Amino acid sequence: MILRSWRPRSPRPGPRDQLSLEDLYRELAAHRARDARTALAGEADRSRLFAQSAAALEKAAGVLHHAAAAGLGKAGRPLDEHAVGLEAAAARFELAADITRARRAR
Repeated sequence: MILRSWRPRSPRPGPRDQLSLEDLYRELAAHRARDARTALAGEADRSRLFAQSAAALEKAAGVLHHAAAAGLGKAGRPLDEHAVGLEAAAARFELAADITRARRAR
């Protein structure tokens, strides 16, 4: 994967649309998500992947909650909100893992 070069984002948008470092990380995350989707499509035991994904989401939520509690004040609130969203996604992944296991057991 080739990432585009980056320049720091200026406070005022200029005539040329510049990529920020965060944009590059988002691009990398999207690429990894596509890779994960491809791996999921070829995996015979999807319940394991769903459970692993749930665990990763739960860990990420814990990190966000910790960062939010680190004395950020109002700035921490969005982190808590994102953490709650990750927890909800983890719950859905756990449910998907259980449904997949139940179907395989039939």
